[in-house]
Amino acid sequence: MLTCVSLIVLTSFQTAPQTYDSVRDGLKSSYVSSLEPLESRYLFHQFHSPRLRDPDFDYKPSVMLIGQYSTGKVCLLPFAVIVLG
Repeated sequence: MLTCVSLIVLTSFQTAPQTYDSVRDGLKSSYVSSLEPLESRYLFHQFHSPRLRDPDFDYKPSVMLIGQYSTGKVCLLPFAVIVLG
């Protein structure tokens, strides 16, 4: 199982790629440095959704299983817990 993921982000202002220890850190850094200034400039937060904060990146993702009756949704849960840890 992988414990460390490297994310490489290139921007037009950098000469060398930046490496992050986790995808979460790379996404947070990219959002703060690139997307958040654009969202603020064009008032995105006033008409669509609020600005993302640190907890938005730090929470573990949630998953919802939807399907017909008797299709194996409950059987998938123990398998996912064992495989994904």
